[in-house]
This record gives sequence, C-alpha cells and structure tokens, in this order.
Amino acid sequence: YILFVASQYWVLNRLFGVDMLVSPLWAIKGLVFINQVLLFGLFLWLYLQICRRFVRQRSVLVCLGLTAGFGTFLSTFAVSLNNHLPAAVCVLATIVLLIRIECDRRSGRLDYFSIGVMTALSVTFELPALSFLGLIGIWLLLRSPAQTLTFGAMGIGVVAAAFFACNFWAHGSLRPPYAHRSDGEVLEYLEQEDAALLVSGVVPDTLALFGG
Repeated sequence: YILFVASQYWVLNRLFGVDMLVSPLWAIKGLVFINQVLLFGLFLWLYLQICRRFVRQRSVLVCLGLTAGFGTFLSTFAVSLNNHLPAAVCVLATIVLLIRIECDRRSGRLDYFSIGVMTALSVTFELPALSFLGLIGIWLLLRSPAQTLTFGAMGIGVVAAAFFACNFWAHGSLRPPYAHRSDGEVLEYLEQEDAALLVSGVVPDTLALFGG
C-alpha cells in the first residue's frame, strides 16, 4: 500500500510540482481523495453490482446501499490514508469474479489469474485476509484444480514477487516492516511548540525531515 501511495506522490511531485513539505495539507488531501474517497465509491459500486444480481426491489437496494455506506467503519476510513479500504475493494472484486465463475459459468484463465491477484493484494493490505485467500483457494481447487494451480497461483506469485522485492528494496530485508520489532534510528526530535504549526498544515522550519 505504501508503494502505491508513494508512487502517486512521486508522479504528483515530478509532473505537477506538488511538494508535501511546502503544502502538506493539500498534498495529503489529494492523496486521500485518490486512495480513499474514490476507492470508497468503487467499493459501493461493486457492492451494489453484487446486490443487483440477487435483489430486484429498488427500495431494498437503496437500503442495502445506505447500510454499506453508513453502517460500517469503511466510511470513517475514507477520510484518512489507510490500508483498510483497498483491502475491502480487493475482497469485493474477488467476490464479483467468483460470482461470474459460479453463476455465469465463466471460468477463463483471466478470471483465475485476476482472482489470484485480488486475493494476494488483499493479503498485502490486510494480513488477516490470508484466511480469505486460503478459503478462496480451496473453493477454486475443488472447481478447477488445473486452472487454480496455474493461472490462480501465477496471479498470487506476481503480487508476492512485487511485495517481497519492494520490501528488500526499501529495507534490505524480505521481512515486511511490521516484522521488525526493534527501534530504528532517531531521525528528528519535535519540539512541543511546533505542534500548532503542524496542526495548521505548516511544516516547521526546525523539522529537518530529510536531514537538510
């Protein structure tokens, strides 16, 4: 998830001159809008697409949509950078693909590959989703062992390779950041009087984030 956000900021910085140190409030709001608000809209759209396959009454659909929009914690996650919404979208996308396989009898290579990618991405965003990946894997194995072990595993492998490669590139280790339990190097000390500036969206001059 950090790689996705960092790559977007790199594009904004290089192409449009957006600097988080100069305008932290607007830079972060832009990233939140791209990675959370738009994803929340995509989550609701996917959810309603699933509901429309099984529900015919418009009033029930409206009720289900309102429940998904306001009856879960996902709406609260839409206002800050976090990994929960991307994981929810990946899980729903997986369910959409599973419905296509089960109800529409579409079981092409791309479907199995996409399910592998989506379930693996959900694990990179939320480690507990590993159980979800396992259950989906068992279900697909029972349905089509050959395609699961080839194209499904291929999709998982692509995400896993990218995940561990990024970890090694960023930290010099295959272990993810949360597996490192020791304290790292102290980069900077923040004075209490600088707190008001940070709250107002201004980075204090005394805060040398990059040792400058």
